Amino acid sequence: MITLKDLIEKERQETYLPEFRSKVADTEVLGVMVARACGWSNVSIREVLESALEDANFRFEDLGLKEVDEN
Repeated sequence: MITLKDLIEKERQETYLPEFRSKVADTEVLGVMVARACGWSNVSIREVLESALEDANFRFEDLGLKEVDEN
């Protein structure tokens, strides 16, 4: 079974130059994957972010996310 860690490592190998691969955090690589999957759409990326934060029981008000202009 392919894991998320496997997908992150595959993305790391395909996206970053060899001399930088070991310096890039998994979270940064995952961010690249999310941005690409969302078609680099600000709205879609924000929806993914909000969904992840909600799942982790973050309060959006504490992060100021509701103050961001939707346009």
